[in-house]
Formats: sequence, structure tokens, C-alpha cells
Amino acid sequence: AAAAAAGESETSRTGSAAVWQYFDVRWRDYQAAEQQVLENAFQSGLLDVNFQVGQWAYRVNLTHMQQTNTQTLKIRQVKRVPPSQAATAALITPPPTPTRNEVVTDVDVPLTPSTEETFSPWDDGSIPDKVVILVESFSDATHSVDDAASEIHSLLKDAVKEKQIPVPTAFARRLLIRLKNLSAFLSVSVHVSTQSDNADEASEGTSLIRIRGAQDRVDKAEDLVYPWILEAAQMERDPIASQLPESGFPPEWQHQYKNGELKMVAADSREFKEVQSIVHESLPRAVITTLERIQYKFLWKKYCQSKQHVAAKNGVAVSLVQEKRLFHGTRNNPPSEIYGDEVGFDMRYSNEGLWGRANYFATRAEYSHNYSHKKTKSGFFSKQQHQMMLASVIIGDSKEMGTDRSLRTPPFKPSSTGEKIRYDTVNGVTINTRVYMVYENGQAYPLYLITYTV
Repeated sequence: AAAAAAGESETSRTGSAAVWQYFDVRWRDYQAAEQQVLENAFQSGLLDVNFQVGQWAYRVNLTHMQQTNTQTLKIRQVKRVPPSQAATAALITPPPTPTRNEVVTDVDVPLTPSTEETFSPWDDGSIPDKVVILVESFSDATHSVDDAASEIHSLLKDAVKEKQIPVPTAFARRLLIRLKNLSAFLSVSVHVSTQSDNADEASEGTSLIRIRGAQDRVDKAEDLVYPWILEAAQMERDPIASQLPESGFPPEWQHQYKNGELKMVAADSREFKEVQSIVHESLPRAVITTLERIQYKFLWKKYCQSKQHVAAKNGVAVSLVQEKRLFHGTRNNPPSEIYGDEVGFDMRYSNEGLWGRANYFATRAEYSHNYSHKKTKSGFFSKQQHQMMLASVIIGDSKEMGTDRSLRTPPFKPSSTGEKIRYDTVNGVTINTRVYMVYENGQAYPLYLITYTV
């Protein structure tokens, strides 16, 4: 609220708002959503801020005024145009669009036409025979266009690369969704074909993944595909993992280079607004400064396996296993110790609470705010930032109980046959909040890291 108030007061004094720009050939304005995120961070005295535009995640350092693409590591300069200057700049007529020179030079980039299972970065799914590069000049000098075209031809001569990767056909089938996303993400064409005309042989034989495009993009694709093949091999051997969807991960997850990554959620997205709504149900004064999706492949697979186990234990379908989105605060410990660790929520490090030693999760953000992690303040006058996580928790068959500090596992279910089967979790009420206690590490996955002020 203070950041917003500061922004409003500055705007009212000048009749115009500050403008944030990044340099890409020329200075360009950020979109409205990014303008607001940057200005709020600036007014709050933050050292850096994260945001997402489409599939790209960015971090802006407000000290050095640099924007970094966290996936490609490309750096651009950033500047803030004060309101007074922004108002003046708005009155200046932009320069005219350069006239197109009569000489238009196209450069052919050969691409493989589709014959079987083919993915391309073009929206209509087609793969054009050539890409036309239009060379324009700001002057009437025809020779400058010719020189530029000649240079482009020289650069493209060895730029196109094709990589062929043979894999078992069963593995290739598991990779189709990823390969389609890979094509769009890296702007490469991907073709998958079998090496046998016989259907029975093809299902048990070898397929060929052919990746074609710019050299650096194909090299990146190759670095990604080989770990995927290893994962596919593991899923073929693992009967539990083989029951996961082909992608194995939630649909909102974005492409990632590493096993575990944080992905910025755009403030104007439905995903952001949904989490914000859940927080505001009990903590309406919270202002979410950044929302980061936690994408840790290994932890997610463990979580899915735990859900399979709970389903089998209770004799129900996986889709019927009860899950809840619950809050968790880490107090003095950085949240990264949980979302960046292969164990995730680890009850071995939990303190003994009202329901014994367990991982505790709350239905209300206000309750977990009391256990939130306080980030180091970036300046004396900056607002204190807090962090908590929103987790997906496998509740399963939960037992409501009064407090019992001696608990180390959920109690046994009543049984007429003497069979010893425990409840999956324990729940109870404290400070007007229902809390759930989980005594198995794999039964919770940290979905989001929420950074906010109050």
C-alpha cells in the first residue's frame, strides 16, 4: 500500500507517471503490467525484481539497471524516465518510419518438409521451404543492402545444423509432448520417425529423432533431449512412474533447463490471481510482490508416487485421493532449504509441535504469516518482505484429533480384522485455523513461493 501511495503521489504532482524502458536496438517501453511491477519495486526500495512475459522469465537489478533473461542469460540495459521527463517525451513526435529501399534481398534457409511425426515452431504446424529475411536501408545506397545480404549469406552458410538421435520407440512415444514444446521454445524443427516399415517391429524397435535449426539452438535441444531419454528409460522400468501423464508434470509448468527452477508468475495471469485470492481470504492486507512457481522435477515425481501409494493403501483410484492447497511458513529458515532440496518438506528437521513431530500446514494464510520467513531489508525505509509457501498436500484419509505432542505417526484405523493400517494424516484446530500434520516427507509438494508485504 505504501508503494502504491508513493507512486500515486508522484504521479499527481507531475500529471504523468514514470516510464520504464529497456534497450533493444532502441529504447522501448515495458508493457503496463511490467511498468507497475518495476515502479512498485522501485518505490519500495528493492534491489531487484522478477517478472515473466510469456514463456520468458526476467530479473531486473535496480542498482545496476540491468534486465537479465534467466533462461538465456541475455542482458539488456534498463532505465526509468522520471514523470517530468516522461511528460515532455510524450510531446515529442516520434521519427518517421524509414522508407523501404527498392532492393529487397531474400535469403533461403532450407528446412526439412514434414513426412511423419513432425513439430515446427510455426503456428500452423507447417515447415516452410525457406525463410525470407528482408534487408532494408535508411538511405538510397543500394550497395549497402547488397553488402548486408552478402554478409547474411556468409553467416547462414554454416548456421543450419541437424542432429539425429536414435532411441527405442517406446521412449520416443513418451517424449512426443516434450519434443513438441521443445520445437516451439527453441524454434527448431523436430521430426520423429521409425526405422522399420513393420508396425510390430517399430513398436519394439528404434526411432530416430531428427532436430534441425540454428546451430546454437540444436546444441541446446541436444542438451535437453538426452536427460529426457534417461527419464523415459526410468519410467519404462518403474511401474508407478509409468502411470504418470506423458509429460509427467503439471500443464502450467514451463520449459526448464535444470531439474529445479523457480518460474515467475505474471501478475496479470489467472494463475497469479487464483493464488492471490486464496491468500486474501484470510490475509487481505497482503500485497504480493512476486509469485514464483516451484518446478522441481524430482520432488514432483516423489509426490506423485506418494499419491499412488496412498491410493493403493486405501483401495481407491488416484483421482479420488484427497489433496488440499495449504500454507507453510519456515520462520528463520530460508524457503530454499525446502524447495531446493531433494527431500523437500523434511519432518526430521521439524520442531515438536502440538501434534508431535511432523510437517505442519495451515488452511489460512494469516496463520502461516506468523511463521513467515522475513527477507533481509534492502534499505532502511523499505518495507519488510515476508515469504511463505503454498503447497499441495496429500490429505488422504485424515484423522481429526486433539493435541498430542507424543505423535510421530498417524494413529491406526479401527479394524474388525485386526489389520494395522494407519490414517494418512492428522488434523486439528488451533487459533481458529485447521491445520494438517503430515508424517511422511513425500506427501507434500511446494507449489509456489509467495513474497509479500503487509
